[in-house]
Amino acid sequence: MEGAEHLAAVSGPAIMLGFHVGPDSGDLPLRILGHPVTFLGRSDRNAAIGWWGDAWRPFVESSPLSFSAGRQDRWAGVLYTARQTLLDGGKVYIMADGSGREAFRLPLSVGEWPIRAGWVTLHQLTGAPVLPLLNHLAGRRHVMTLHPPLPALASSTPLDLEAWRDRLARLMQDYVARFPEQCPRFAR
Repeated sequence: MEGAEHLAAVSGPAIMLGFHVGPDSGDLPLRILGHPVTFLGRSDRNAAIGWWGDAWRPFVESSPLSFSAGRQDRWAGVLYTARQTLLDGGKVYIMADGSGREAFRLPLSVGEWPIRAGWVTLHQLTGAPVLPLLNHLAGRRHVMTLHPPLPALASSTPLDLEAWRDRLARLMQDYVARFPEQCPRFAR
């Protein structure tokens, strides 16, 4: 894990903000490293658990607070439960480009990338810091990079969201430039 000091500096709740680039890992690396995180989103790890060894079972099974958010009609309930998890001091992992209403688009050299509003809403309701998290493969090594928290927002007006959009666009543009082979969704 690169940038572990950013997570260590957060003593209470936090929102880990993932993206659909790099290896598909979700919360698994965080859980393996001993960071209890609730994953918000669709996960089929339980269906694939048969080929995992018993030693992996505690890491790959969904926690009691993990939920499947594959259906749009469930997303409000997922966010409500996640809000309570954060208010109780927990940490959640959510995909910035996952389910829900669009908040804004990142202007990238490979095209615009839609960013959803769920994590913005969770930040506004709880004040939990948002830590962007990007994963990449370096040979056979999985590298997870936690970036410094985004600045807290007072509201979600377009002007307030612009600072987040610009910062996330810089992070993603840098990622695309360094790891183009790990961005198959941008090839479409």
